[in-house]
Amino acid sequence: MLGTAFGLVVIAQTPALASSPETSPSARSQAESKDTAADLTLKLFRVRKLRPNAYFPDITRHQGAMIATYREASEHSDRAFGKVVILKSDDDGESWKNVALLELQKTDLRDPRFCCLADGRLMLNGGIGAKPGKGSWQGKRRGSFVAFSNDGVEWSRPREILGGRDEWLWRCTAHSDGYAYGIVKEQGEGRYRNLERLQYSRLVRTKNGIDFEVIAELQNGDIPNEATIRFAPDNSAYIIHRMNDYALFGKSPPPYKSWVWHHLGRQVGGPNLIRLPDGQWLVGGRALRNGNKIMQLGQLDVVNGRYHPLIDLPSGGDCSYPGFLVSQNKLWVIYYSSHEGATNLYLAELTIQPA
Repeated sequence: MLGTAFGLVVIAQTPALASSPETSPSARSQAESKDTAADLTLKLFRVRKLRPNAYFPDITRHQGAMIATYREASEHSDRAFGKVVILKSDDDGESWKNVALLELQKTDLRDPRFCCLADGRLMLNGGIGAKPGKGSWQGKRRGSFVAFSNDGVEWSRPREILGGRDEWLWRCTAHSDGYAYGIVKEQGEGRYRNLERLQYSRLVRTKNGIDFEVIAELQNGDIPNEATIRFAPDNSAYIIHRMNDYALFGKSPPPYKSWVWHHLGRQVGGPNLIRLPDGQWLVGGRALRNGNKIMQLGQLDVVNGRYHPLIDLPSGGDCSYPGFLVSQNKLWVIYYSSHEGATNLYLAELTIQPA
């Protein structure tokens, strides 16, 4: 079995990272965290180290199996031409096997994210860094790619989308209307050419994963970055949007053209957002504690636009960008971190408990 379990100490009201030496793979450990301003408790069951040289992971369930993905590279920057690895588990994450490797020659494939389209296909979308040609980012071009699979094992060759523009499609989310929605960003690379107008993000949607239409302009300054969109049962849309050094929470009714934004007053790098079975909302991403980077989970008050920290997972240095998978009262969080030296992929299993 891949992975190693880590012992953790109990964490009380103000979460803080704490870990003990490695134990056997079968060991079970627990940590509890509860923010007194929130009404949600997460109990950490175990954290396992899965793979080295791993960045920007995601996880989903498809046709009964867990499917995970990450960028494999020697470093964070696009000087390393990253490849996308696909993993599969048929035993709820106890063991994993490589099933696919996606790559484009002399191109850095980054930030792979899953979305199941209305026709049942699994779509993987992500960013292209350092592709050949002159562009807006330090003399390089950027873009977005997609690949498709019917079973999570056999994948089409990655292909570029969005007309080859220097735009980055972050994460897509399927809606009951048959579309998949996502946010594209021009990540402020215009600053290298002193073109402020290139700093924007837009909401787009697609049915086939190839053709996209713009629904709304979202942000047009302060270096908009990664963003995740999710949908509530009443069809309201929620977005967690990373900006230059803070995060925004946005909400809109259909048709998602009119957005109200709340400043969360903190950083959320590589943000993810998910609705839990009891209706509460969970945010995950890179945060700062005492000047140190950590992988943090928090509760989102979607009515008042407020964030309440809940628990910090074992992490540090270059870290975060989580993928979420929820089943009943269990939450799987896949993320990367360099707190043990090399950058590694980790899988955390937590239970969700009402306070």
